[in-house]
Amino acid sequence: MNRGPKQIVELLQRLANDASVPALAREMVSVLAAQLDGVEAKLKALEVLLMAWHRRDQTSQCLATIPGIGPIGGVSFALKSLPSRKRGPDI
Repeated sequence: MNRGPKQIVELLQRLANDASVPALAREMVSVLAAQLDGVEAKLKALEVLLMAWHRRDQTSQCLATIPGIGPIGGVSFALKSLPSRKRGPDI
């Protein structure tokens, strides 16, 4: 897991145990934290779509071989290089 989400979990644990943090603030942070699972699931679904597009696109695959680019970067650059008439909802 990425460092960011891990830090959020640690922060939430500290907030839950810190009596100096007002109860309302802890409750509000808890409500926001509950949204993290949904966001994570949506991000994973988007990654699946991007990877499927990457596997179908030769330009994206070639770009991904450049050190530091990778599949997601390859998709991004490939989309920018397409003529606008070829970009569409079938990404």
